[in-house]
Amino acid sequence: MNPDFSDEFNGTELDKSKWLDHHPTSKGRPRGLFMPSQVSISDGFLHVIGEKMEKDTVVGNVTFSKKSWCCGIKKIAQFGCFTSILKAPYPPIDNPEINK
Repeated sequence: MNPDFSDEFNGTELDKSKWLDHHPTSKGRPRGLFMPSQVSISDGFLHVIGEKMEKDTVVGNVTFSKKSWCCGIKKIAQFGCFTSILKAPYPPIDNPEINK
């Protein structure tokens, strides 16, 4: 296991020396604005939450109606196998038929 790409999430907040709680070049996808507030750590788990905003937010020319998240590693990995276990929501936050 490479410690640069591994984390047990045992702290109370994301290890910012290793992880990003935002996307460095993107504000989000249509409807979903990447927000650091949607990323948290507790009980040994990384929690990422997508939810509807109380009021639409416009950034540039894009209107966002959902709070979304983006979390990534700071180091660059060119080759390897990455494993994660996650529980994804249903319906997906960006499903246009369900989340109008």
